Amino acid sequence: MGQGRIISKVFQIRLRLSNQLGRLVTLKEVEAATGVSFTQLSRIENGLTERVEFNTLVKLCEFYKVPLEELFAYSTDENYEAKPSRPETEAKVEHKKTRRSTKK
Repeated sequence: MGQGRIISKVFQIRLRLSNQLGRLVTLKEVEAATGVSFTQLSRIENGLTERVEFNTLVKLCEFYKVPLEELFAYSTDENYEAKPSRPETEAKVEHKKTRRSTKK
């Protein structure tokens, strides 16, 4: 039986909030609202941290208005990728900008 891993879903949550607000929610904005450093936020989103302090988790739950279990997933599938690639994300943001500019 293979060892499982914890997958961060924080990036998807930020994208979902961006879609709800109709604008990109940046890591700088999350940093300003939560007090969690940009670097730490980026590491959490990209799954590059091995441990996250409890108070950081509380701040993220409060900012995104989600329960703790939505921030992370557990997977034993080695091919599981919780986060969409950056180019796909950038395309979504550009599409929204284009749509907004054509409505004027």
